[in-house]
Amino acid sequence: EHEELSKASTDPGVGLTNNPATPPVSSSTAIKKKQDTEVSTSGVVKMNTFKSYIKAMPGGPLAGLALLLVFCVTQASALACITFIGKWANLPADDQWSISIIASVFGLCLAAGGFALIRAIMYFHLTIEASKRL
Repeated sequence: EHEELSKASTDPGVGLTNNPATPPVSSSTAIKKKQDTEVSTSGVVKMNTFKSYIKAMPGGPLAGLALLLVFCVTQASALACITFIGKWANLPADDQWSISIIASVFGLCLAAGGFALIRAIMYFHLTIEASKRL
């Protein structure tokens, strides 16, 4: 029994494959663990991460700028819609059924929804393509 222990301590292959508590660690497993550690950090996303994604997007910084523009237009149309609905609600009951008022409210709400849909599709497409390139 003592002879087996001394053999296990001097032979690098002994004990590694027979002991399930300590499986052999290959170099690729060690690299994978290091990558997992780097990926699983928590906290605030650094500016370099945003810059990397913008550069990796199809169209590069121009696509990032277009995405920002669509975001601003979406927000502006949503605010205009909310503001117009507020003004519509303050009108007398007879004026609230005016075709021009109803068409304006409907058009602004439709525009806000359309821009939001365009923004979502652009965002998902650009960020997924960027993540494939990184």
